[in-house]
Amino acid sequence: NELKDRPIKDFMTSRVHVVHPNSSLKEAATLLAEFRIRQLPVVDKEGKLVGHISRTNIKQAIGDILETV
Repeated sequence: NELKDRPIKDFMTSRVHVVHPNSSLKEAATLLAEFRIRQLPVVDKEGKLVGHISRTNIKQAIGDILETV
């Protein structure tokens, strides 16, 4: 069976790390670093996807914080 015909389940990550809208920037950065991932889904109380945060988002936020100090 060719690679292109295999189902997505053969390639997807089944244990997904997530954060919530009220999670801290530190928590998100820690998860990204600890699990060596590039982005995290952001889910609400019901587990519904509401967005994502990436390493780039965190770098930009830290840059913005440092500029205001």
